[in-house]
This record gives sequence, structure tokens and C-alpha cells, in this order.
Amino acid sequence: MNNQSETLMQSGWLSEQPPEFQEWIIGAGRWRSFGRNEQLFAAGDPADTLIGIAQGALDIVYPAFNDRSLMITREGDGFWIGDLAMLARKQRLVSAYAASDTAACIVPRSVIVTALQENPEFWHAFYQLAYENQQISLALLAEALALPVTARLARRLRHLAGADMTVRISQQALADLLGATRTHLQRSLAALAERGLVETGYGQIRIADLDGLNAVAIGRS
Repeated sequence: MNNQSETLMQSGWLSEQPPEFQEWIIGAGRWRSFGRNEQLFAAGDPADTLIGIAQGALDIVYPAFNDRSLMITREGDGFWIGDLAMLARKQRLVSAYAASDTAACIVPRSVIVTALQENPEFWHAFYQLAYENQQISLALLAEALALPVTARLARRLRHLAGADMTVRISQQALADLLGATRTHLQRSLAALAERGLVETGYGQIRIADLDGLNAVAIGRS
């Protein structure tokens, strides 16, 4: 088993599934690499694959209004996408782009449909995946409706930070994730930096005080 397979089996949705399901879905997939900003699929495309991210990250983009697209979220290792439209036999609702060099496990719909016919108990795993992705969507919606930009920024930084507590992202991309102007984002970043919660650099932000950032994220500071 390669390191990428181990990453998928030890993180996110797949880590919560039985070993036989884990082994089947990894064995059924094919590995593909994507370069930064490369499109994995577009809104309106046929949904013929399930995609799991073993290394890197995806930017999920929704086609909104007047030819404008909105970046909804950025998700990294252990994230899976494509199940809802694929199993409903509908078109993709969103577009997905590699936010960095990304390694993905791609499982064809035909293989999944056959497995579900032979192993109906596998349906539970796919309902769980749909539940988890819906949970992400509802949390983002609730944050956008209820929290100020600075609190949402704190939450996004926590979510995006790697093991070294560093977020590697441009300010424009971060502003897009928050649905804020770059000027508003810079004000919020400056406020966090002044309190010693983050340190900013070119193309990256380091979390310097996680406890303090957590307080901001829940609106207590």
C-alpha cells in the first residue's frame, strides 16, 4: 500500500468505514495528479466519478449569478467529492480546481454501481459521505449568516492550517473564501496580527496563538 492510500484510509470519511470497504474503494480507484489551478471537473459536467484527495487541496466553486463564480470552500487531505450528483445521476453542481499540486483517487461510477448491487450494505457509507459534505455546506452557510468577517477568518485559518500551523494561500483566495473584499480581509488580518494571533508573510499566514484564535472563532474575543 502506498502512502497516498494510507492517507485516505487514515483521514476523513474513509477512515470511519470498515476495512473491507476501505480496501475495496482504494482498489477500485485509479490515481491521478493535478497541477495547481488545474480543473478536475466543471459545474454541468456529467457526474461519472467519485474523487478522494490524498495530497493537496481542492477549491470548490459554485457558478452563482451573472457569470460570476463563488469559491465556497477549500478542502484537503481526506476530502471526497462527487457522490451526490453521481448517485442521483445528475450533473455536477460545482466546479473543482486543484489549489496546489494534488494527488487524487478517482473511482468510476460504473464500478460503484456494480459494487452497490453486489454489496447493498455499502450504501450506508455513501449516505454518511453525503451527510458529512452537507454538514460542511450548512456550517459555511451558518457562519456566513451569523458571524463577522474576523470570526469567519479565524475559523478558515484553523481549518486550512497544516501541521506546522501555517496556511499557504494568497490573500485574494482567502478573501474569496470569505466572500469579502480584499480590503476587508486585510483589516481583519491586521487586527489578528496586532494581537499576536497570526503572523503574515508572502503567500502564507502562520497561526502564532491557537487558543487566542479559537476565542475569536467562537465570537468570545
